Amino acid sequence: MKSIQQDKLIFALSKMFGRQIDSASFQTEQLQGGTLGDVRLVKGEAATLGGEKLPFSVVWKTQKKWERFADKNSWRREYDLYLSDLSGEFTDALRLPKCYHAEINDAENEIQLWMEYIKGVSGKALTAENENILCSGGEIRLIDWDTSGWGFFGEDIASLIVDGMDESRFEENLRRLVPAYVRGFSERGDEPPLDENIVLTLILIKFGYRMLQDYMFTQSPQEKSRGLNSLQIIFEMRDKK
Repeated sequence: MKSIQQDKLIFALSKMFGRQIDSASFQTEQLQGGTLGDVRLVKGEAATLGGEKLPFSVVWKTQKKWERFADKNSWRREYDLYLSDLSGEFTDALRLPKCYHAEINDAENEIQLWMEYIKGVSGKALTAENENILCSGGEIRLIDWDTSGWGFFGEDIASLIVDGMDESRFEENLRRLVPAYVRGFSERGDEPPLDENIVLTLILIKFGYRMLQDYMFTQSPQEKSRGLNSLQIIFEMRDKK
């Protein structure tokens, strides 16, 4: 497990508080981990040059290089995003967490991000099931941007609706989210035509193979049923059109 470098922590905390931090005591808590990525909550007490004590909580994320098919830079996209000015396009009601420090090593095969810690609800505690959405104080925070980028109109809302969905709420989410998605685009310009059938087709293109794999290869009767039920719901909804 990679160790925290004190100077990087001090730099990030100085930016977080907007004042020079002299030292910090801390402890860590694993939030997510694997062979290529590691996400930890770092919390403790920082001390200013004047001796003032400031409690803090920040997220430290490291990500090693890996390649997604046809998207070789997805592993570093979050780093690139924070170096861009895209965050200025968001509002306080809907934004990504603040980043206090972002760096990539000399070999360009590992990134480190020091980010704002968001304490809120996610997953099934939200109206739409997605683990990369956090709700805190009535505001929305979006995390894990490795798949962000250019795509077909409607592709992203298709992913939001179906990825990790509760199939019993699939039709409800589709009916509610697609019109909201189109309205959001219309505020920025003329949106191309989009209806529920197009989104259903995109869902089949992007996720149909996964639903079929669940049915064909998983040993769990529950997972087999989930994949089959998802495909059946899509078939029935397309048949209604």
